[in-house]
Order: sequence, then C-alpha cells, then structure tokens
Amino acid sequence: MANAITAVTRARAALTALAEALVSGDPDRVLANEQAMAAAAADLMWWARTGVTPATPGEALMLRAHLSDARAAMERCRVLGSTAADLTAAMFAPPTGYSSSGTLQAAAAVAPLFSSRI
Repeated sequence: MANAITAVTRARAALTALAEALVSGDPDRVLANEQAMAAAAADLMWWARTGVTPATPGEALMLRAHLSDARAAMERCRVLGSTAADLTAAMFAPPTGYSSSGTLQAAAAVAPLFSSRI
C-alpha cells in the first residue's frame, strides 16, 4: 500500500510543480516538468495494473487524503492551462473579417487535441 501512496504523492508533487510553472509564464519551466509528469503517470499506471487496495481503514483514509490532494492539484493545472490557452487565443487570434456591426471578428479558438475528465 505504501507504493500506492508514494505514487499518488509523486503525482501530486509533479502537478504542483507544473502549476507553479504555469503561473510563472515561463514555457521552459513548463517543459522542464515533462519528465516528472511522465514518471508520475508511470507510477500511477503501475498502481492501476497491480490493483493494490488498502489493507486497513487507516490506510484507506490516508490514500483518500492523498488522492484528494492530487485531484485538487490536477484541477488547478486544468484551470491554469485553460486560462492560458484562452488568453493566448484572445491575444494572438488573427482577425477573420468584419461582423455585421463593423467590428473585427477573431478566428475561432482551436479545439484542444485532448481533454481529460476529473
């Protein structure tokens, strides 16, 4: 069970570092988190494959707390990433023409390549 808690803790740490990098606005910091995110994903996949479950109610509570923290970190990254994408689209979308009211129309935002559900 300790390995499952470690996997979730590593995922939370990687997501927290990614959120901090997103807040910094530095693309190099965001890209620097790629290896930590990949390692965290591998840890979580190991846990999913092994099917390890908590042995005691105490372990279950501890795992639930760690999962809750990781989920909150993931939601923060999702919101920050979505906000950054919207801001970028608003700032750099080229005009596509004029609307019926005579104002420039921006290009439609590009749909994300993938999405995740929490």
